[in-house]
Parts: sequence; C-alpha cells; structure tokens
Amino acid sequence: MSSNFFICLSKSKRPIVLGISESWLDSSTADGALAIPSFTIHRRDRHNRGGGILVYVSNRFRSRRRCDIEDESIEAVWIELRIKRRVILLGNVYRPPGSDATFMTNLEVMVEKAVSECKLVVLMGDFNVNLLKTSSLVEHLLSITGSNALTHLISKPTRITDQSESLIDALFTSDTSIFHSTGTFSVTGSDHMMIYGEMTIKVPAPVQISTVRSFKKCNVDEMINDLEGAPSQTTDTFDCINDRWDYWKRFFSQLSTNMLR
Repeated sequence: MSSNFFICLSKSKRPIVLGISESWLDSSTADGALAIPSFTIHRRDRHNRGGGILVYVSNRFRSRRRCDIEDESIEAVWIELRIKRRVILLGNVYRPPGSDATFMTNLEVMVEKAVSECKLVVLMGDFNVNLLKTSSLVEHLLSITGSNALTHLISKPTRITDQSESLIDALFTSDTSIFHSTGTFSVTGSDHMMIYGEMTIKVPAPVQISTVRSFKKCNVDEMINDLEGAPSQTTDTFDCINDRWDYWKRFFSQLSTNMLR
C-alpha cells in the first residue's frame, strides 16, 4: 500500500489539517480505528482495492464537509474551514493513474464551484501528473488551475526512485500569502514525500487545565503516621484486582481527608 500525505500547519507548527490519499479503506474499517485525538475525520472510501481519501481537521476550528462541491466521479473530500476570520475551502484529491480525459473535465467543474464562492481555496492531493515535465495532462491541469487563479507551491520531486524523480503531489492556492513556507519531507510507510504548507496564521496553544490538591494545610506528621499504619497486607485477601483497587482508593481518600484536617 502507498499512502500520500499532506499536512497544513499553523505558524506555530501546530497541525491544522492532515490529508491522506490512497487510504485503501472500505466500510469494514470504523472511524474509531482511525481516530486521532482532538481531530475530526472526513473520509471517502472507494469500496474496492486501492484509492480512498482521508482528511483530519483539528477540533479547535469550525469545519464542515462540503459534499455539494464534490463530484461523484472523483475521489475528493472538500472541507470548509474557519480560522479566525478566514474561511478556507480545502480540497484533497486523488487521481488514479490511467484516468481518462473526463477526470480533468470533472475536476475543472469541481474547482470552478469552489472558486465561485470567492473564498480562499486550497487544493491538494496526488494527481499522478508529473509537473516536472511537459505533457498534455500537465497542460490541462495547469490550465484548470491557472484559469481559476490557483498557484502551485511545490517545486521539488515528491516521488523518487532509483530510476526517476517526479512531482505528482501538488498544492495549489488562490492566495499564496496564506502560506509562510511550503515543501516536502520523507515519511515512513510511503513511497511518496509528504508535502506541507505552513500557514502565516498564528494559532495560540490550547489552554490546559490541571486540577491538583492544595497541601497548604497538610499535617505532615499525621500523614506519615497514616502511611506507616497502612494495612497493605489487607489487599492480599482480595482475589479480584478491581477489589484491591477500590480498597486503595478508599484508603487514600481517607488519607487525603486526614492530611487536610
């Protein structure tokens, strides 16, 4: 299996969106098995061998799936994402090798739908079109993106073998100023380079709340006496680990009460 990755980061290097193409998933794999904490998952499975799209979006931002932009014949997921005051339409696309000319025609319709909303557009994915060379497919893809004012931001090869180098994983945007930097780096488990875009938007760190017990009124001598008198041998009478755990919870609850009296 070959999965291709795109990651969108904030200026503070915090992940905002992770896109994956060629997920090779079907309905036998539940969302729970793919879950990443604090991220919402959006997926489009092919339901047979190969293909498939996944998009993870950080729960720190408002987002929704835009199925009205998607095309039934194209493996793509479109997300509307709100970051501060910016509204971004982000599409992750996979074009299988050997796709006929109708793919590009339908892709053009899909891109035009997104651009017509006059929002910031980000288009990414594995197009299986080598942008390092000239071909009719390259010309068609660049014609679609160019006529819709989308600029390509990746310049280095994204798939490197002993025999060849190709740039088939692309990142286009309607506003280049939204990205502070873009590029590629290697990732384990894929024969493609991961492409990334670091956004100029600075996202603050999430607020973390920890609850701790105050020891300002702790009576240290009584605490030590309680610990020395802890009947540890009592737990040997319990056959069930849960019963032992319940016993110790009760003991330490009482200990905490004594510490603060």
